[in-house]
Amino acid sequence: MWQTDRELDVNITPRPVRIAYLVPPDPTVEMLDAIITECFGRWGGRRTPIIPTDGVTIESAYWSLLDQWDADLIYSYCELSESLESRINALFAPSEIIVHEFSRGGNVCSPNYQRNFQFLSSLSLLPLFESRSRNSGGNFPEIVDNEILRTSYCGLSDTFGFPSASCVGTSLLPFAHRVGIKDERYANQFSKSEVRYLRDQGEWLNIVSNSATCLSLNRLSDTLVPYLENYSNHQNGWNNHMTIVVGSSSDDRLLMWNAQHRYKSLGIDDDIPIIRVVPEIFDTGMPEWLVRWLRERNYRHEVSDYARKTILRSCSISQDNLERISALVEGNVTRVFAQYHDSSNIFKLDNVDQNGPSRLVCPARKVTNFRFCNDEIDVPAFPPFHMETFSNSRLTQGVWALELDIARTEDHSWAANLKHRWMFPRRLRLDRTVKIENYATGLNQRFGLMLPPPSRPARDGHLVVWDCMNWTRPVIKLPNDYAAFRGALLLRNTQTPAQIRRAKKAAAASDAALSSELNTVPADRDLLPVSRVVISDKGRDLLGVLQFFDSFPEAVHFLTNPYWLKIISRLSSEEIQDKKKQVSIISNLIQESISNGDVSEKIATRALELAGQTYVAQAFKFQDFESLYSVAKAQEEDLKDRGNQLRSDLRSSLTYLRNKGFVIQGFHWRCAACEHNNWVELERLSKIELCEICRQPESAPVDGGLHFRLNSFVEHAFSSSSSQGSVVWCLQQISQFAELDFKQARRCFSFAPALDLYADIATNLLTDLDIIANVNGQIFLVEVKRGFAGVNEKLFDQMFSIARKIKPDVLMIAIQSKVPAEFSSWKEIELLAERLKAIDVGFNLVTLENQSAAMTSTGIAGPFGRRMKWLRIRINQASHSHFKAAS
Repeated sequence: MWQTDRELDVNITPRPVRIAYLVPPDPTVEMLDAIITECFGRWGGRRTPIIPTDGVTIESAYWSLLDQWDADLIYSYCELSESLESRINALFAPSEIIVHEFSRGGNVCSPNYQRNFQFLSSLSLLPLFESRSRNSGGNFPEIVDNEILRTSYCGLSDTFGFPSASCVGTSLLPFAHRVGIKDERYANQFSKSEVRYLRDQGEWLNIVSNSATCLSLNRLSDTLVPYLENYSNHQNGWNNHMTIVVGSSSDDRLLMWNAQHRYKSLGIDDDIPIIRVVPEIFDTGMPEWLVRWLRERNYRHEVSDYARKTILRSCSISQDNLERISALVEGNVTRVFAQYHDSSNIFKLDNVDQNGPSRLVCPARKVTNFRFCNDEIDVPAFPPFHMETFSNSRLTQGVWALELDIARTEDHSWAANLKHRWMFPRRLRLDRTVKIENYATGLNQRFGLMLPPPSRPARDGHLVVWDCMNWTRPVIKLPNDYAAFRGALLLRNTQTPAQIRRAKKAAAASDAALSSELNTVPADRDLLPVSRVVISDKGRDLLGVLQFFDSFPEAVHFLTNPYWLKIISRLSSEEIQDKKKQVSIISNLIQESISNGDVSEKIATRALELAGQTYVAQAFKFQDFESLYSVAKAQEEDLKDRGNQLRSDLRSSLTYLRNKGFVIQGFHWRCAACEHNNWVELERLSKIELCEICRQPESAPVDGGLHFRLNSFVEHAFSSSSSQGSVVWCLQQISQFAELDFKQARRCFSFAPALDLYADIATNLLTDLDIIANVNGQIFLVEVKRGFAGVNEKLFDQMFSIARKIKPDVLMIAIQSKVPAEFSSWKEIELLAERLKAIDVGFNLVTLENQSAAMTSTGIAGPFGRRMKWLRIRINQASHSHFKAAS
């Protein structure tokens, strides 16, 4: 809610677009060929995971891999159930979920991204390799190629990738040559200056196993790209050995392909840690080219033993046969072992290093930092590392991803030296409220041929957008917190990806009956039909109190301070239970109405009339400085020599709150003639004052002190019928979750005041949210209670229903009270936690017993020291008048 008047910074990091493929449990050869061919042609594609699924569930280990890989696009070759698709969308927040549409004829398995752009090619690395080779006096780079794809080539197409298949029609000149073989029955695909043809397969294999300088698409695709650290660390990774996958089954190919994540990135070294071969090559013994590879191209070994190590793995060859094959290698230069896998899933949860960080590591991370102001960012051109020193060419055409690490304007950090930064959550899509203008507004987009995918939040909370050398520079406009939460809640009303896809299919259907059938989409019970989100009365009360302070930490610092809470209680209006006269009148009215058979509307009307009269006649309470000082002395257990310091602290704190308008200073006197209580504020005080009723004159004090009372808005907000004190206490608790999460290198805390959510009819209130907050990229939905009254099974059912629709990361019930001895709903709380876990929502119960350690002092709160400019938010006219009255 606060805005600094300084410039802020944004860090920008280019990286490959990350894709994840979903395939049936037993994918076809054609399907895997098409996927692997696409991956080799894309920068970073060698790391693309291929995940088996039946369309309803995904194994937990593969689910963990998907979560950590943090794909920008999910591409599925099987129909996903609506529940699975919705879960993927909610937990991973990809830009798009694309389901492959099979068609008759042609290569039906080739991925179709349905947009008029191409991904940055793996060939974009060629200028870098060519430049390094030229500067070191080396030979002109050559790329291993093969113009005919046949199984007789040892299954190595999955290992290397061939430009003829993955980058069709792309010339490598003037950066590299091709080296490969072809079937002489076909015409030459390339000119003689482009390719060097070999005589036969044997010569080709010798080149592959001997030439460390001969490039391949797998090396190009996997250079300078991120890798999963927790799968490839020394303890649990496979970095201490080379892997040879033996077999041609789908499981063997998936094992070989996904096992790349068990190794660190190849970088630019001659290091190919995993290859796949067909078992037939061992029918006549161990091939010489493979023995040479294991002895000369394998650099991997145990830390304590420098002998090269190789493990043969397979899902289709038995352990005995694998050991027989491993025994074919003679000599002690290479140690060869065998291991049979009953499944291609090598990402069991126990393989993850739970003690280390779970993150993607980029071996050549490139970051730039620039300043922005007024929540508007002009994103500069910032290509990936390997393209920055080379001119734009046909090889550098294509899109990549930019991760934006943006400083927060509304900085709620408690530490002056640790600024909060945006951490966009996956669950509630605050990133969709970020406006991106001037984005890829080239000729193609004006004719409707290209639309970049929408932005998305990365796993660590960065904002991810796509970029291209030929696109115009985007302008990003960030929302304030209220606008972000409001817009994200309204977006919960949008359809699921499956429903959108069905609607598009229905719109394209020519048959009216089919169109009608496709449009009949069952309503998703988890959708929240919100058409209007407004700040509730409680929310306006909270904002009205917070706006007295310079920052959120300062507001919490004062409003949870024991001394000032006691003073607020003393200066607040009379409690409801103390208004015995009014209670007696309403009680008699109820009994008379019951005996006379009157309708309840008359009782309600009369009760409101009495309440209005009581509020108007309410006499304000006031204290002078000495009275306030006596409260402070009573709070101190042992003053000793601190009396003067305590008085000084109170004077400083009271002066600050007076200047902020939180308390009002003035002259109070009771008229000697009519006994009316008069009050004159400090700004209007003159030498002679007149009674407001009888106009009797009264001289301003010359020896007595002035008095203090609460701002009427603060008094109303902290009344006995309001829970703002508990809300502020709860905000203090959840803001500490952000500050005390030491696993996070960055911190982020934002929240929205109490919101009312309405359905299509403006008067149809769906629900109200006490607090919804973003804590380090996790959405907290909080129900705040002052005590345990009403904390029962009915409340739990209501909260579960709301959580199922909003899907926060954590549902919290915060009760500013100690647990009473007679509280008996612990089993219901455990049941609620289990029900929430089933829909991927955590649960937290916070009471006074398990609250976090307070960040505020127990003495008299003083100014916090960080000044931020209040950011007004756009709310309706009633809210404006409410703020005006409060001010």
